[in-house]
Amino acid sequence: LKVSPAGFQVFRGDKAGDPIHPKDILSIMIGDLPGVERSSIRSAMSKEENEDYDAARTSYRELSKKPGLDERSKRYLEYKELLLTNKIIDDLEPGPTWEQQADKCIRDWATFLLTQQTGWELWPATVACTRLQIERGKYEDAARTWSRLGKNPNMPPEVKLEAAMQEIDLLIRAKTAYSTA
Repeated sequence: LKVSPAGFQVFRGDKAGDPIHPKDILSIMIGDLPGVERSSIRSAMSKEENEDYDAARTSYRELSKKPGLDERSKRYLEYKELLLTNKIIDDLEPGPTWEQQADKCIRDWATFLLTQQTGWELWPATVACTRLQIERGKYEDAARTWSRLGKNPNMPPEVKLEAAMQEIDLLIRAKTAYSTA
């Protein structure tokens, strides 16, 4: 899967499929990751499928630390680590521990999104980050997160439009939409 101003496209070799909207993507199954042994990825994926999210997260974290790792592989592994952190947080009971963990995950997503300028992972990472921001009542932060995605020159027009719509919605929720106009 590759994202460019032309859209999200599935590639088979050098052939690109028709562009698809990121909301139409239900899941991504990774085949080979450059620089990562297939058995290691399968092991992490198996843990994830068995809902052993902490063990899977640890596996992805360890794999991402491998020296000389391809940029795309590193981005994917870091994305998976954060996504599993989200799942772990989802299983926590509401309260101070949940709030602390959610705030840390939001900071980690923000760092990920600020350091990445390309890749299909940006869309689901933005969705995951803003969901937590909304749950924490941080509507302005969520609006800024969507705004950054919408301004990314590597994103296709439909993503930019969706990001703008999300930003407007969140500014309305934050009750700042009209004060900034």
